[in-house]
Amino acid sequence: MAAYKKDINLFKAAGGERAKSKKMAATKKLVLVAVLVIILVAGGIGVLLYFNNVYTKKLDALKKTKENYEHTQSATTTSVEEYKSVQTQINTAVLIEYQSMLNAGFSSDLSAEELKAVRAFLALETTPFTIDNHFEDVVDEVLRQLNLKQYADAGETFADDVYSAKFLYGALSYMKTMQPVFAELPLQYVEDGDEDEYYWYCYYRGKFVMMLRNTGGDAAALAQQLQSPADLGCDPFCSLAAGAGSSLSSDFSLYSTVTVGEGAESYTVIAVTCKTIAERFVDSVENIYAQQDLTDGYKMNNYKFADGIFSVDFTMMNQSADFRLKNVCDAVASSPFFVSKNDFAYEITDSFGSIERNLKFMVTNEAVNATKEAAISFFAVDDEEE
Repeated sequence: MAAYKKDINLFKAAGGERAKSKKMAATKKLVLVAVLVIILVAGGIGVLLYFNNVYTKKLDALKKTKENYEHTQSATTTSVEEYKSVQTQINTAVLIEYQSMLNAGFSSDLSAEELKAVRAFLALETTPFTIDNHFEDVVDEVLRQLNLKQYADAGETFADDVYSAKFLYGALSYMKTMQPVFAELPLQYVEDGDEDEYYWYCYYRGKFVMMLRNTGGDAAALAQQLQSPADLGCDPFCSLAAGAGSSLSSDFSLYSTVTVGEGAESYTVIAVTCKTIAERFVDSVENIYAQQDLTDGYKMNNYKFADGIFSVDFTMMNQSADFRLKNVCDAVASSPFFVSKNDFAYEITDSFGSIERNLKFMVTNEAVNATKEAAISFFAVDDEEE
């Protein structure tokens, strides 16, 4: 008994009784758990409310953006449709211009030798013009000024100047739009040191069009020199003289000079009428007659051009054993502008004296041949973008 009491006393001395009395009740544990759960739930709700607020604001912003887009779409629908209509008209006009080049009228493009001659002439130190220009950097400003010229106040301009400005504006717009195509034109590329290429000419409504940098030259004098074989060294441009009483103008060039920036650079846009196909034919015939030193002439009637074929009723006044119609036809076919096909073969005869035949030649167009593939790609890409 004494030993038992001693153990009890030792237990108490060790705090066993207090430990027993401090044991947490089950109810209190449940309360603590409940409080913890409430805190977690409250925190979760707070987080949800926070993100709900954030995403609600984002949703409201997106709704506002949608409303703005819908308002903008409603406000601009008419303008967009007008823009699409104008763009379609522009694309159609460009295509029509290219088709007119593809199915050339009664004018021809320049041969490679003529192009070289024009370039060599412009490269002369005495010629204050150069093909050295940064087309992409200045073309828009040149176009803007050309466009303004047709709206000059009365008294500051003449009807011819207005026509020139409109024509050159159209030609330069065509050159800009079709720039990727014209890169394929013969001799369009210029490799000079670090510089790569220049787009400096195109064909537009029967004219040869150039945009040149002007270092102080007279555009009218340039146009005259380009039409003078003595100055240019060749004769690629029309120079037909108007007959007595004719309303045909003998001025076959259009030109305009504008200054870009505050007097920084001057640019000249010039268009010179190309030779007609009939002139090209006559040139070939005249050349072979001159080589033969013949005084007997020829006559040509009923010449016409359609579907790429030039036809003419040609009379050789005096066919001889030494100089026949065949010599004339061979000379025409060997030029850069005509091709003779078997379908158009002329009758070979040993008759001497006056010989009359209907001659036909295919007209070559190196510019179109060069740009055809590029143009097909250009218009195909343009259609896809729409």
